[in-house]
Amino acid sequence: MKRVSRLHGSGAVVVLLAAGWLAGCRGSSLNPKSDLELRLDAANQETVTADRDKSLSSIATDAAEEGSYRLALQALLGIRDMVLRDETAEECAIRLVKAGDRTDANKLTVTIKDPVVRNNTLRRLADNDVGSTDPAGRNAAPIGH
Repeated sequence: MKRVSRLHGSGAVVVLLAAGWLAGCRGSSLNPKSDLELRLDAANQETVTADRDKSLSSIATDAAEEGSYRLALQALLGIRDMVLRDETAEECAIRLVKAGDRTDANKLTVTIKDPVVRNNTLRRLADNDVGSTDPAGRNAAPIGH
């Protein structure tokens, strides 16, 4: 009898460990990272600054296009090249408006350090001049025109 109960006890431990493992796996899939979050993780591990900046710029604009202000801002703030950051922020603001998020687009303009780029972006937002995704605003047509 004692031998059977020892096996039974060991089996219970195995069952409990397996249940804990399965619960852990199931728990981690409740909030899986999005593709953009995984791309952001990868970009933040890049060691060449210029390459990382290009990746972060791409992620920021993709996030803005999807309407994800939080991820766009997070990627933007990681860009070290200030010219690229400003150009990307302008592009993100325009894409956020196109995604229906004018409030966050306005908030994003605060990250633009170059006053000329910031004012151009604010003018485009105020005039609803978001028909083009050209960061310099060339050949931009307002929505509905």
